[in-house]
Amino acid sequence: MEKFIQYMQGRNYSETTQKMYLRSINLFLEWIDKQETEITKKDVLKYLEHLKTQKNLKNVSRKMELTGMNHYFTFLYQSEQIT
Repeated sequence: MEKFIQYMQGRNYSETTQKMYLRSINLFLEWIDKQETEITKKDVLKYLEHLKTQKNLKNVSRKMELTGMNHYFTFLYQSEQIT
């Protein structure tokens, strides 16, 4: 995660944004219990459904979670950690 933090700092994300994205990613990775290289779009959609039905998160909150994950997976792709 340290390299992802450096990535966010390089993009001048605020500390609050960095913390929010890290929290989102960590919660997702704990829930999914898979390696990043094994995660599929279907897994992400299942997680968003979980947030809606089990955690009762509204659309705006789920969108923020998705945004954090999107930045993380973009970072992994750009750094050639996933394909």
